Amino acid sequence: MYIGLVHEKFNEKGELTDEPTIQYLDLVTDNFVKWMKELSQLKQLQSQK
Repeated sequence: MYIGLVHEKFNEKGELTDEPTIQYLDLVTDNFVKWMKELSQLKQLQSQK
């Protein structure tokens, strides 16, 4: 994943403050977790064969 203009998205304390970026990272993280759960379930099904 690439986040452009990253220098504009953090405050002087190094905290991410750009709300659209925060929402995007939340979405990407949630989707990654869902994908990993699905892969884990598939792996379990395959190992039961």
